[in-house]
Amino acid sequence: MVKERMNAARRAMLCKPQNLTWQFEPEGLKLQFYLLAGSYATALVRELIMLSVE
Repeated sequence: MVKERMNAARRAMLCKPQNLTWQFEPEGLKLQFYLLAGSYATALVRELIMLSVE
């Protein structure tokens, strides 16, 4: 992106995860959900983490 002189930017997340479940396990938090095509799980997890920080 730098080579093409493009700036990184975030887009508004307009997806709604389906069948979202969570479970605490010894290794950490286990999330399960379904997203429609074009949605990114990493973006959803980032937003969930940001909600817990605020």
